[in-house]
Amino acid sequence: MTLFSEHLTRWPLAPPVTVLPVPRSENLVFRLVDGAGERFVLRLHRPGYHDTREVQSELDWIAALKRDTRVLVPEIVPTGAGDDIALLPVAGEPAPRLAVLFRAHPGEQPDQTDPRLNDIFAALGEAAALCHRHVGTWRKPKGFSRPRWTIANMLGPSGIWGDWRVAPGLSLADKVLLSETELRLHALFNAYGTEPGRFGLIHNDMRPSNFLWHDGKLRLLDFDDCGFAWFIADFAASASWFETDPRVPELFACWRAGYERHRNLDADDIAMAGPALMARRLLLLAWVGSRAETDLAAAHARGLVAGTVALARRFLNGEQLVGG
Repeated sequence: MTLFSEHLTRWPLAPPVTVLPVPRSENLVFRLVDGAGERFVLRLHRPGYHDTREVQSELDWIAALKRDTRVLVPEIVPTGAGDDIALLPVAGEPAPRLAVLFRAHPGEQPDQTDPRLNDIFAALGEAAALCHRHVGTWRKPKGFSRPRWTIANMLGPSGIWGDWRVAPGLSLADKVLLSETELRLHALFNAYGTEPGRFGLIHNDMRPSNFLWHDGKLRLLDFDDCGFAWFIADFAASASWFETDPRVPELFACWRAGYERHRNLDADDIAMAGPALMARRLLLLAWVGSRAETDLAAAHARGLVAGTVALARRFLNGEQLVGG
């Protein structure tokens, strides 16, 4: 896709600007290099997913984390008019998209094969705890609005990421098993509750493509899915797409050790890590079903149903998916 360089003049970029597309996930994302050699990331939001108020709320939390904590977060680049958000047209689409520009930072986006994964998960746990501790005292701006990631909102027929029941490759027997799994998740999370110590604003997508690892430090990226959910769900999101990996219990132990340097987890919190992992896997099944056109869905579609069903059998049999 060629980006309309005339619209990039809304930001203080030195011409000429080179624009390179990033493989598609939720949004359209481009890497930019301006004439001074400065690097940026431009995000064009998926139509219908978040409105302007929700995107501004995401950016407000990022700014507050940068100001109030030592968590490394994206650096927002305002337009020349001082706005965090612009509207940019996309060829072939009837309405412009919400657009946000971020400064690019050095670092790698490691995957689950990285030999440093234990250290990375410990750092993810620390980052999650610092974010969760922050929201306990942060006074949100007036009009703050982000989604609520409850079991009903995630896994119901009108789920935020779509309906897992329409994911390609599901048999009738699979749907029966996964429906039983969904009911069990409802019961567990209803019993666990949504008290402020357990449920609040979280990043909700700390998977490898959404953070940078540089010189042993972690920088969180892409708060696009942040919202109100169970705090333990930030661990589950970190294991996205490899929930069935046999190293998950070890990675949870590393994540927990990092987390508990800054915020306590009680026995009930720890017991919900496995159900959170199962809920995340079903949520990803819904995501693939509703976003089949994306590069990310194509990359993970193979084996997703079989792995999800196998994980659900273990869950329903009472197996501890992440240890304890």
